[in-house]
Amino acid sequence: MRNKSFGENNLSLLDTIIFKIRFKKIQKYITDTDVLVDLGCGYNAESIHFLHTKFKFKKIIGIDLNVNKNKNGNTIVLKQGNLNDTLDILDNSVDVVLSLAVLEHLDNPLHNLKEISRVLKPGGKLILTTPTPLAKPILEFMAHRLKLISSEEINDHKNYFDSKKLRDMLEEANFEKQHIHTSIFLFGFNNFVLATKK
Repeated sequence: MRNKSFGENNLSLLDTIIFKIRFKKIQKYITDTDVLVDLGCGYNAESIHFLHTKFKFKKIIGIDLNVNKNKNGNTIVLKQGNLNDTLDILDNSVDVVLSLAVLEHLDNPLHNLKEISRVLKPGGKLILTTPTPLAKPILEFMAHRLKLISSEEINDHKNYFDSKKLRDMLEEANFEKQHIHTSIFLFGFNNFVLATKK
């Protein structure tokens, strides 16, 4: 079982590039808001600190297995937590949840999606990325043969999702079909989801 957060060890150049591409994809869906939560924020919460420079938030919460608490600030709160468990966040209290390259690592991704639905305010948004099944052999080759990305990260992937599976799980997690938008990016290797809670 995994016991480290993304970025706790040094990242490869390719890991960093993929992170930046993923982040560029989601950035246009974020606006100034009250509360943003980044699930699987990584040890140093790079995305949170970047968002903090671009947008105005009353509070940003990052949750991961391990977090660098020295990175906490006035509006930034980093919490240690297991995303397979119930989130330590109040019902209907969050405007935006980020879940970037997280779902594939979880033992029970449906439970996590239900938790996200629970904590989002009505009108709140889930912004999610996760690898497609097409990515599996490529990621494994790049990790194990070429050593270009973290093999520890790839070995921890428990699931790969196609758009249909993601939509089905989101509907089961109480997101309405008409408020779920999916697309593919990174040459078909990544899913992008924007789901709004009614």
